[in-house]
Amino acid sequence: MNAPDILTAAHHAGIRLSLADNGKLKFAGRQAALDRPLPEIRAHKAAVLLALAAHDPTLDRHRRFSVIRVDGTVLSVSRCPACPLADVQADYPDGVCEVERVPETAVALAPADLALAQAVLKAWGEDDPVMIAEWMDGLARDPGRLQQMYAQAVALGLASRDG
Repeated sequence: MNAPDILTAAHHAGIRLSLADNGKLKFAGRQAALDRPLPEIRAHKAAVLLALAAHDPTLDRHRRFSVIRVDGTVLSVSRCPACPLADVQADYPDGVCEVERVPETAVALAPADLALAQAVLKAWGEDDPVMIAEWMDGLARDPGRLQQMYAQAVALGLASRDG
């Protein structure tokens, strides 16, 4: 069973699943009704939590974050779909995470930058058009992200350190 199926089955059994303020799973309904789907809920708890969070309008959700690691390095992280800051902090427990402000306008990428960005995406095996468009837009809006892309291209052997 996947998370949507679990949520549907719980709903039909008269159980309401929701996110508690602390990010944990909260149940409402008769205990007898809960006994049947509980093993599936437990087995797929992370997916159920993500499905609930994706549809919770009260969560403050963002796409771009800055992560400052203990060694001082700064990462620019993007998420698709958007997520709360707490999700990114959980992925980088050794760093300080902040929501990034998105510049209002984007500049066109230079042809060489565009070609290198496409090579990086190909090396990653990225083929999701939404993710590609958002990543390219981020490169065009933020010189720091463009710099990170060059560092990633060097690490992948697609570019040299000196240009």
